[in-house]
Amino acid sequence: LAPRFTEALAGTMPVERLTRTIVISCERLPKLLECDRQSLFNAAMSAACLGLEVDGVTGQAFLIPFKEKAQLVIGYKGYNTLAARSGITITGSIVRDGDEFDFDLAEGWVKHKPKLDSKGRIIAAWAKAGHNSRPPVLAVMGIGELMEVKEKSPGAKRRESPWNDLTIGFPAMCEKTVKRRLARSLPLNVMQLAA
Repeated sequence: LAPRFTEALAGTMPVERLTRTIVISCERLPKLLECDRQSLFNAAMSAACLGLEVDGVTGQAFLIPFKEKAQLVIGYKGYNTLAARSGITITGSIVRDGDEFDFDLAEGWVKHKPKLDSKGRIIAAWAKAGHNSRPPVLAVMGIGELMEVKEKSPGAKRRESPWNDLTIGFPAMCEKTVKRRLARSLPLNVMQLAA
């Protein structure tokens, strides 16, 4: 597949680097080798088309086994990378109880002043896409919406899922979820330019 990967990558990274990230994914998750080979190749080709690493270290994208099929899952850092290639900066965070937080979806602004060293419960997450020549796009999700996403996630049912790590994993999954929601509102050409 190296020649096809080279064509799909179009210079975003060397084909050897993508191939190495695929091998690393398989070493980290040996269940990928039990997946249907075509699904693994398709997921890897999707990563090549987007120019995202799938090593599980950079957080750009992941090859994940689901019911004997390999799937590409784009991480929030992958969305940040794709957006940056199109001149868009994505920011976002979780909101904890006690933080100062206000926003206006229509106007595209958010004011978030986190309380330092707060261990308060997470009440929301937000993400914003900014570009010099476009109005900002904002997404905000309350904890109820975030929990609904968790409940629908097949991976969250695994004990070792990041959703179930309350100190590091859960906040990161909340931030990733709102950034994925934000991606729905970004123009399609962001993905086309990135690819």
